[in-house]
Amino acid sequence: WHTLGVACVLAEACWWPSLQYLIEHDFPRWLILFSTYYLVSTDFWFWPQLLQVDPERWGLTAAIEQAPPETRRAIEDASAGLAVVVLLPLIACGAAASLIVWRENPRLCMLMTVGYVSAMGLLLLFRNATPRQVAAAGQLPIAGAFLFMAREQLGAAHGDYVTWKVQAGIVVLFLAGCWPVAAFSPGGWDDEDTVAKVAFLVFHLCCKLWLAGACRAVRAVTLGRPSPSP
Repeated sequence: WHTLGVACVLAEACWWPSLQYLIEHDFPRWLILFSTYYLVSTDFWFWPQLLQVDPERWGLTAAIEQAPPETRRAIEDASAGLAVVVLLPLIACGAAASLIVWRENPRLCMLMTVGYVSAMGLLLLFRNATPRQVAAAGQLPIAGAFLFMAREQLGAAHGDYVTWKVQAGIVVLFLAGCWPVAAFSPGGWDDEDTVAKVAFLVFHLCCKLWLAGACRAVRAVTLGRPSPSP
């Protein structure tokens, strides 16, 4: 699965010319495709995988623990400096983005703040929960935030109040296919993880076909031919 994930990421470079073409010729259609793909990728792939990362299993961690005290202190100092270099720009970018969102849509900014604070509170409240339980509990608020942003941005900018409903249906289909497996199958969360990965792979392929069809439709309109429905 890790190899497959890397292959999917590398495949994005091959699809970039198509994405760029769609951005230049039909930005609203690209925004619909991108927001749908980003929602599912974050909620059902990146978020669960992020919580399953365990640095204690890394060989590098074991090597650092077995190193002499002087070496460990040097590594800790270097890690602290690197963390400052990386985190400060991220915090600055996050603050700037929050300010822009607040000026454009204070309601959206408040909702995102409440969502993040609530998520942190739940994590502190259920400290003994397993990573997969936390991932399952976090999928709903994450999806809700993305759907709210899609409704606000697509609706306000392009008058599109249908896409977010379709995206909500996709989220419901994913949850309806994954959560019952975890609850009733003998393998539990292991089976749920497999189902989620297979579903995400199918969704990834469908998005590529969607992108190809959208580019074909836009090109047909540009060349003056009848536009097939993507």
